[in-house]
Amino acid sequence: MAPQGAQVQPQAASASQEASQRHRAKKSAVLALLRRPEGATLWELMQATGWQAHSVRGFISGSLAKEGGYNIARIKRDNGATAYHLSQEAE
Repeated sequence: MAPQGAQVQPQAASASQEASQRHRAKKSAVLALLRRPEGATLWELMQATGWQAHSVRGFISGSLAKEGGYNIARIKRDNGATAYHLSQEAE
């Protein structure tokens, strides 16, 4: 039984805020990698975020391209590796 006056709601709000901060931090990390001249491979993005491949691809196509308005291009590096590159900033 919770003591009188105990507040459960602020804990839930702080957990939500922490999740939002983590999401913003990972988005910033992904964008920084994509802005590099050589872009970033799927593996590099997975290492930076801790996400699985399908999550990274979904984030790029959904959160960045569709919702964020970013133009993401797939490029081939000199060594033949496929990388993603931010070809134009969101307007």
